[in-house]
Amino acid sequence: MKKRGLYDVVLILILIVTVTAQTELPDPGILPDSPWYGAKKALERVSDAFVFDEEAQAERALQRAERRLAEAEAMSLRGKPEFVARLTREYEEHLLNAQQTVQDIQQADKKEKIVELVSQRTSQHVIILDNVQERVPEGVKETIATIRESSIRGNEEALKALARENPEKAAEIALHIIEERVSK
Repeated sequence: MKKRGLYDVVLILILIVTVTAQTELPDPGILPDSPWYGAKKALERVSDAFVFDEEAQAERALQRAERRLAEAEAMSLRGKPEFVARLTREYEEHLLNAQQTVQDIQQADKKEKIVELVSQRTSQHVIILDNVQERVPEGVKETIATIRESSIRGNEEALKALARENPEKAAEIALHIIEERVSK
């Protein structure tokens, strides 16, 4: 019995370290207020055309979602909320693409890996969206709240899919999410 308790503690600690490491968003790079932003988005679309593996497509969509979220956060920090609503809608679109691609994956091990990744990251996105929402004007707060709810639904869907593949892992992640939200 003691071994099982120690095993659980070690797994939770590993999960906490993993999720904490993923709290950071990627560098947003060129931002929407730059004249080069259109070129950046065009290059993204071109590079996406050469990704054929479903697992890679899901990861790429999740990366794009996080990039838009990083851009939204950067624009809110710069005091340019006029860009935030569009960026968060694009975040939501990319997140939905990632979730759809995950549903299409047939191999159980690949699906489990990606579903776990989506689950962990969307739980972090909710926290980031909360921070962004605090810094934008009232007119944009409603948009952020809607996108936040979408992230929560995405997280729930990912956890449900993971529970079908690996119920123990889904329970661990869900426990961590609850602990994180309670401590906030």
